[in-house]
Amino acid sequence: MGGATSKDNGDLLTILENDEAECLVPFVALPSERYDNNERIFKEDTMLDKGKKRNLLHIASIMSATKCVNLLVNSPYFWDPDRLDAKGWTPLQIAEDRDDLATLYELAVHSRELRHLKPTIPTDGGRQFVSSCLIWPQDVLLDPFDMIEFYLPTLRGIGRGVTPYLTVRTSETNLSGRSMALLFELLLANPYMSTVTALVGNVDQDPFSNNADCEASCLWPMQPIEVSYISDHDDRCQIYPDCLFRSWMLSFNYRDDFFQAFKELYNIWKFHRFAGSYSEENENIKARLSPITLLSACRVAIRRHLVNKTFQKRIPIGFYA
Repeated sequence: MGGATSKDNGDLLTILENDEAECLVPFVALPSERYDNNERIFKEDTMLDKGKKRNLLHIASIMSATKCVNLLVNSPYFWDPDRLDAKGWTPLQIAEDRDDLATLYELAVHSRELRHLKPTIPTDGGRQFVSSCLIWPQDVLLDPFDMIEFYLPTLRGIGRGVTPYLTVRTSETNLSGRSMALLFELLLANPYMSTVTALVGNVDQDPFSNNADCEASCLWPMQPIEVSYISDHDDRCQIYPDCLFRSWMLSFNYRDDFFQAFKELYNIWKFHRFAGSYSEENENIKARLSPITLLSACRVAIRRHLVNKTFQKRIPIGFYA
């Protein structure tokens, strides 16, 4: 097998940085073909980083090259998303540790890793990754997602091309608006996946909330939006879900009141998710929500059923009422 030269590696890194899967094809060996040693072809056991024993798929995961990852794990290449590097990390685990939802999905579809009992990736002080919550909801039932995890400075998210507010060349990116929207969708179907008890109307167990907080934050039954929580949000906003990220950035003004910041973020999502609109009544501005559609209700029911079917004993009985 021919080794990879520095020039080859430089070309590949440029392709991965730009996530140009079509440009990667000439470099990747087909399993059914034979190649001369001097050909610039990379096989699954070609190590781009020999010291860390990382092949092209490992590097693509590190660089959030989602399209390139999709190319490598699918036909006709079928590279292994569970191949260990020198530290015992797989491409799938690298993507999860980066909280890179798009890349993680491509790898998880082909992974043999079993996630029935507990997360494989150790988190910092028990911190949940949003991507893990979305792809393996059973992880969240074992360790419910806390609102403060929206605001930890170590949060990382989808690293490429999701929102104009994120930079491309960064190894530690912020939580993206799309990740937030998807997480709220998961919580809409399964509120008990979150430790934010106001989401399920249980004010007595939440020392940081009161009745007004519950009314503004409760998922079921869905409550009207309090305009004060979204007063700075444009009712003609056209950048959803990126606006969630913008709100998230602005919410750092509330570092001493995470619950207040979370309420604003949640209400902006609710306004967009349920086709909110403003109206003026008796010189007061009201925010109205449209009823949930039948399709959305079916999706909520399916998500809830799939999660509860696996972990019924971990969810309060009242949740099924």
